Amino acid sequence: FVVLQGWAVVDGYQPDGDTVRIVPDEMRAFEALERSHLASFGHDTSVCVRLEGIDAPELHYEGAQQPAAKPALDAMLRGIHWPSEPLVATGEGEGSKGSKGSVPRGVRVAVLTKGCDSHGRAIGYVFADEIAKTKPSAAELVHVEALARSVNAQLVTSGVVYPLAYRSQPPAHRALFRSLAGKARDARAGVWGRDESRSGFVLRSAESLGPHGALVVPKLFRRSVAFWRDAARGMSFCTWLRDKSGADDEVSAGWWAVAEAVDVATRERGARAAGGGRAGNAVRGDVRSRCFLPHRRRSARFAAFATSAGSGYARDHGRRRHQSVGP
Repeated sequence: FVVLQGWAVVDGYQPDGDTVRIVPDEMRAFEALERSHLASFGHDTSVCVRLEGIDAPELHYEGAQQPAAKPALDAMLRGIHWPSEPLVATGEGEGSKGSKGSVPRGVRVAVLTKGCDSHGRAIGYVFADEIAKTKPSAAELVHVEALARSVNAQLVTSGVVYPLAYRSQPPAHRALFRSLAGKARDARAGVWGRDESRSGFVLRSAESLGPHGALVVPKLFRRSVAFWRDAARGMSFCTWLRDKSGADDEVSAGWWAVAEAVDVATRERGARAAGGGRAGNAVRGDVRSRCFLPHRRRSARFAAFATSAGSGYARDHGRRRHQSVGP
């Protein structure tokens, strides 16, 4: 691990509950990270940081938004001590200078990270100014006692985000986040008081999971948005998921997640067979596809197979665990 010191910046960007941009004090430190060459730099030389160990409800994913996304963003901004009033850079000492010599309008943070993801985002734990100002070493921040003070841990503790662990996250860190999330879930705090990933939901349109729709784990939300984007292909949800078998969908789920999607193609075919009537009236009832994620600590994909009855169930492919969601 290494520690990136810098300034968190928000103005002119679109942060959400699990991402924020920082202007590193030493660009050479960022450039030394694995896959840093994939990063997209802002006009102020800022780079994107993806908070490790969490997944926040989506605020602006391909134009779509989940319920509870704004509270997650607000909590993240409070965590880094972003002020409610606009920041104004007053002179030297306010921050490191950008490429044009301007002083960033931001707040001090420190980021504990090992490298960047395939999108060039630094994956790490963010610490607010009171810790950042002490210029801690990676050896000091890597212990779970210190991680419990990170913005990441604060968000999980309050329940405004889901825990999400990748293999690259050390086991001790995963255990900490699982414990914190478990307490939030038991208290039905934040997302846990309204999550419908376990109880099941009907996916009739993109709005079914929109700001006033069902709240589900963000990974499933992103797949659902993409499904409706491709709806013209005439596939059921489960068939579409199976067709995406090469996607990064291998998960270990801490609950039974159920998704029901209206099979648009079947309804439309029924309408044509009935003489061109309205699709919604051509078939008695809705033809749905069901996709189940297996129980706690089992590995599976969001891929599913279709049965003759028109339903599908996610199979355990027996692949190595890639991600885990839920405590």
